[in-house]
Amino acid sequence: MSEGTAPQFYAALALAQAGVVQRAQSILEKLSERFPTDTLMNARELPTLRAAIALARGNHAEAISALESARAYEGGGGLSGLETESFYFRGLAYLAAGSGAEAAAKFQRLLDSKGIVILGLGRPLAQLGLARARALEGDAAGARIAYQDFLGLWK
Repeated sequence: MSEGTAPQFYAALALAQAGVVQRAQSILEKLSERFPTDTLMNARELPTLRAAIALARGNHAEAISALESARAYEGGGGLSGLETESFYFRGLAYLAAGSGAEAAAKFQRLLDSKGIVILGLGRPLAQLGLARARALEGDAAGARIAYQDFLGLWK
């Protein structure tokens, strides 16, 4: 309900993940109209929303493509701010595409980041993504460890 940028962004991400794609798309369009010259909004946040919506529609190739513009704004050191979302959704897109190694790299980068504390469900979900990526790669031992770490975080 808030018109603030961050609440709108996170609401749209949540809606997309919940499968309420039309509402998420509507918020994306409003943010795009409100911030036509905002570099980070147009290069990182909106592409992340587009990726989340594409994943909700089952289109992993579109999700990966949508995140290309965000690469230029993904830090070389520790991750900060909204970079975590682009990494997380890129990992989900690679998982959906069956690219376990690429997905694992994104989730591991989130988990290794010293520059940001992933609040709430972010760290456990990144750990779950890593476990799924390891399983997809056929790395049973790595998947088992990652799932155990996920369950430890989930507690």
